[in-house]
Amino acid sequence: MIATLPSGDHVSRETVNWGDGTPRVRLRHLVETPRHTYTAAGRFTVTVSIVDTKGRTITATAAELVTVPSGSYSGGYFVAGSEGAFSFYVSGNHAAVQDVSANVRVTCAPGNQGVAVEFVIDNAALARNGSFSTTVRRSGVYGGSTAAYRFTLRGQVRGVNSFGQITGAGSLVATMTYNNGTAYKCTSNRLPWQVARDQQPTPQPTSRPSAGSLSGAYYVAGTQGALTAYVAPDRQHLQDMYADVGLACAPSTQSPAVNFVLDSLKISSSGAFQQTKTEGGVYKGVAASSTFTIKGHFHGVNMQGVQRAAGSLSARMTYNNGTAYTCTSNTLPFTLLRTTQPAQSPGRPPAGSYTGDYFNLGTDAPLTFSIPSDRSQIQNFSTDILVGCIPGGASAGVTFSIDSISVAADGSFTKISLQSGMFAGFPASYRYVVKGHAHGTNSAGHPRIAGSVGATVTYTNGVMYTCKSNTLHWDTTGP
Repeated sequence: MIATLPSGDHVSRETVNWGDGTPRVRLRHLVETPRHTYTAAGRFTVTVSIVDTKGRTITATAAELVTVPSGSYSGGYFVAGSEGAFSFYVSGNHAAVQDVSANVRVTCAPGNQGVAVEFVIDNAALARNGSFSTTVRRSGVYGGSTAAYRFTLRGQVRGVNSFGQITGAGSLVATMTYNNGTAYKCTSNRLPWQVARDQQPTPQPTSRPSAGSLSGAYYVAGTQGALTAYVAPDRQHLQDMYADVGLACAPSTQSPAVNFVLDSLKISSSGAFQQTKTEGGVYKGVAASSTFTIKGHFHGVNMQGVQRAAGSLSARMTYNNGTAYTCTSNTLPFTLLRTTQPAQSPGRPPAGSYTGDYFNLGTDAPLTFSIPSDRSQIQNFSTDILVGCIPGGASAGVTFSIDSISVAADGSFTKISLQSGMFAGFPASYRYVVKGHAHGTNSAGHPRIAGSVGATVTYTNGVMYTCKSNTLHWDTTGP
């Protein structure tokens, strides 16, 4: 505001009302620049009042929008004198609370049994005043029976603690119901939580993530499993994501595991990514269908300046061997960090010999190929792969061999190779699938390539057999 006093007149009083209920500030002269720190988010009306010596008053107003700072917030929820870890992120546009995570214990009736469940919420709208509220419902499996889950989260980010950190508080409730002949209802009751914004750069970067490898973990019932992925050179895709994920089945107490493999998924301009993939396979000698879902967000950098991402994943498998089974991991939280490595260069991989492994449920086997001097092909892609057959469930190893695979200018490749041969003493048809991407260099300066493989063999010995490896992850390094 610019004010001009008539000749002979003087300012008697000048005040600023910040609009947030704090006391008005009296200024000493017109050119003073007052400062104020808001302790809550929202839209506030700032009012400046000037009174001259003749008692005349002039006022001016301006709208001030205060947003919740983006980045990670961590703390705990509280129950019966104890505490569990609780965390979330505020999005780069300050409009959402994302990737909420906690491992919460529920108590069941009848029986008073305690069960740990993963409290995971992907996204909750964040109001201008810093408040949020959402309820998420999911289906899953517990104790050999189908289960229904309900997660409710309420809270508000507001206030500053004695360390100058933005704080938040609220409540959460986790509920699980299932019926194994007896109807059970399990609940955490309403639990309070508190968080503070972690130490980290402010403001958080909103640029696309840097290309290169990411490593981290998914979390379930106090344990964790490894998770890896790569950001593509175009910085717009996540590629070659891999984890081994355990499942629980209904109706059953068996706990199989599946290879969670996603070849490529889009990263939006806001840093969000999401994909659901369904594929056919073999389990226990019968046809099986597996569905993999991933949701997540890139969240700038941590206190050390390391790029980070977080989200949720779930794996689901169905099969029928006379009884229809549903096996699921339920929804699990994950975190990823960019590993130490040089800045990555896009393009085809360097020439030379590459060695590595493919991975299948905690085991691995060697895999080799070479890149010629023109860098336009992968040659002599070779490994041995185990396939499981339907009907019957027999398994056998097959030699996976492809002479040549074209490599695109961006370092990506896909090859479907149809071959004929013998299997179990009978003529057979082979279908090999290879997908992958060049991923720059690792921390030791060696080029790396990763992707997925799958083998299918069909033959007839009076009975038609289909034998599959399912989709398996692999990675290699070169010279």
